[in-house]
Amino acid sequence: MLENTDPDPTFEAIRHHRVAHATHQAFLSIAEEDPADPERRAALDRMRADAEAAAWTLVEVTPTTIFGVRALASYAIEFVEGGFTWPEGWGKQLRSVVLRAYGSESS
Repeated sequence: MLENTDPDPTFEAIRHHRVAHATHQAFLSIAEEDPADPERRAALDRMRADAEAAAWTLVEVTPTTIFGVRALASYAIEFVEGGFTWPEGWGKQLRSVVLRAYGSESS
């Protein structure tokens, strides 16, 4: 219940998602240069899958500090305000993460 003194795993999950998402976004323009290229298409699909998996990891990790909860909420908002969307059902999982972090998942 947010009293852990170990490093909060939420920060690493956020960093991992930032990198996976940025990599996918950067490769989009390269893939668009030749959309018929099957190797580029396959690489883009892998990067999209990596970014989505990293998004789900964000809501599979339970924050261990109030700072982790705040960072996750802020990052989620920042991502949407940047014009991006989370996978379907992700927001519901985020709610569950916050409740789990506070030890009241029964709501």
